[in-house]
Amino acid sequence: MLHGRPYQPTTNNTYEAGLKSEWLDKTLRFNLTVFEQEQSNLQVLQFTPLVGEYFINSGNNYIHGVEMEASYVPITGLTLSADFGYDHLGTSNGFRIPQPDTTLYLSAEYQTQPLWNGASVVFRLDGNYESRYTQYANPAINPVVDAELFTPAYWLLDARVSVVDIPMGGNLTGKVSMWGKNLTDEHQLDYVAPFGLYIPGQYIPPLTFGADITVQF
Repeated sequence: MLHGRPYQPTTNNTYEAGLKSEWLDKTLRFNLTVFEQEQSNLQVLQFTPLVGEYFINSGNNYIHGVEMEASYVPITGLTLSADFGYDHLGTSNGFRIPQPDTTLYLSAEYQTQPLWNGASVVFRLDGNYESRYTQYANPAINPVVDAELFTPAYWLLDARVSVVDIPMGGNLTGKVSMWGKNLTDEHQLDYVAPFGLYIPGQYIPPLTFGADITVQF
């Protein structure tokens, strides 16, 4: 119940099959999952300036999808990873499921051998991809406005360099990291919604740099 308004319960039937495997003397790991979800009376939270927050019943929905995970250690200290997901979404009444149908995550991490007093350096690079999607399930009446409710597909690239296992006396060790997020400085809307005569939104954080110092007991 929201604001005193009752809504019907959601039911979800999920069917799943998968594979977990290791190859090349356990240096390559590959997992695969295929699934199907059948949903009825899916309640989606929405917002309008006149009503505020409210639920809409998106009816009967289905999701057919596949998820893949892989990691590979080609040489000592180097780990390559990838996660892929694809969902085919469908609804019975034209409402949209507010999530991207394709996601991809890639990473590469290399840790050196200990260089001094047990400390080593870790280099890491991460990439995240999301396909075009909308966070607003109910299509706007005006097609021009509706087109602005979609977040375009985009990549985010992050990087980090850390010095780890720094001896600090006794049982204390330290970690010093320098990092950068959204290295390509993508300007993409993370959230948009119709609000009367205008459409407010929120952008993903811009290019950001920083540093961390951590002490471990």
